[in-house]
Amino acid sequence: MYKHLLLLFLFSFAQTLFSQEYYRSNKLGMPLEKIEKYRIDEFEYYLEKKISGLIEENILYQNSEIVKENEIYYTSDKKIEREITREDNTVTEKKYRNLLVYEEKITKPDKTGMIRKYNYDENSQLYSVDELTPEGIPDNRVIYERDTKGRIISVVRLVLRDKKSGLKDPEPVEEQFSKYRFSGRNLTEEWHGSSDTTGSFIYYSSDGKISGIIQKKEGKTVSEKKYFYENTGAYRTEEIIPDTEEKNIQYFDTAGNITEEVLLLGDKTVLKTAWFYNDKKIVKKISTSEKGTERSLYVYSGDKVSGEKMFFNGELVYEKVYTDDDNYYEDNYSSGKRYSRKYYKNGEKIKTETW
Repeated sequence: MYKHLLLLFLFSFAQTLFSQEYYRSNKLGMPLEKIEKYRIDEFEYYLEKKISGLIEENILYQNSEIVKENEIYYTSDKKIEREITREDNTVTEKKYRNLLVYEEKITKPDKTGMIRKYNYDENSQLYSVDELTPEGIPDNRVIYERDTKGRIISVVRLVLRDKKSGLKDPEPVEEQFSKYRFSGRNLTEEWHGSSDTTGSFIYYSSDGKISGIIQKKEGKTVSEKKYFYENTGAYRTEEIIPDTEEKNIQYFDTAGNITEEVLLLGDKTVLKTAWFYNDKKIVKKISTSEKGTERSLYVYSGDKVSGEKMFFNGELVYEKVYTDDDNYYEDNYSSGKRYSRKYYKNGEKIKTETW
């Protein structure tokens, strides 16, 4: 009897040390719904989760092929200690201390990876990141400045090594930096650039929406874009380029899809384009200019575009047909007659036929 009880105890203990579960997932690898193993072929993405003692392994599959592997190692008190991720031929290893990442190593096949070392203050707030080459040579340093509430108000990136010679710079150079301004809890302004006079200035309304973006180069305004919102959630943007007097007006629906674009030169409209959707997919695009009207029609297979036809002033001039996800051919027409076909494989042209 004691022997049976001992075997039962050992079996139960082994189950606590090892477990294996399956989940319906997405391309991000999120465990959306627990499923039985026999159902994994029903989904494009599924996640296999295995726990063996203090090691957790998550394997993401797409169409039954492994696309991402993640291993998490825990200490005896169940705190994360190390994490290794393999994806797209890249291995990322993170080391933790008190639940915070203090080192990250990225390894790529072409040896262009890097090492990042994260530094925190006594309140566990990040104040700098050191970037090193795979050989451990200091490369860059990113420094964060915070206000009294702990919010980041500036980010400065320093170059520590001359990229051409590979030698350490005697004086670190500011390559790019960002600044943030708050009013109460709300972010009101951002600046991202290589200096105080070259970069992008973003400003927000009191409800947190972007009001405008100004691009500057050496103190001169290159472009300015303003945002105008409707109560429905639809909005439009108006961008002006002072040097050329160009103006670009774009209209967006409540889902954020562009529906219309108007290009002006001074007060003259030079191009007008409209997009039409069906179930969030573009099915038609019409562009009108002084030269005439261009109309594009799109055909779908599921959620993916399988074909496109383009007409100019009512006459077919171009057709694109996908033979599978990565391969397609293009036909060109003149006076209604096809005169060439170009074949593409993985985005590269491999063959041309003419008539």
